[in-house]
Amino acid sequence: MKPEWKAYEYSYRIHWSPDNRRYVASVAEFPAMQSTPEVTPKAALDALMTDVVAKLAQLDGDGQSFPAAEPVTGAEALKPPAGWFGSQP
Repeated sequence: MKPEWKAYEYSYRIHWSPDNRRYVASVAEFPAMQSTPEVTPKAALDALMTDVVAKLAQLDGDGQSFPAAEPVTGAEALKPPAGWFGSQP
């Protein structure tokens, strides 16, 4: 599987960093990786996905397997973010 496609199988989280006053993204399958602090959530996710694809390409080039995608289970997997539909849950 292409690294660009595999990256979409992973579990990403975007949070606000009060210290940096910017958004930071992380990925469950690579716990040590996180994005640079960015002005928007999308920019943080895009920055991290670029790094994840590069890491997967490196693993592929070295003949190593990709980390398995973390399973998404429970109510949190189905819960939209607060305000997603214009009202609070």
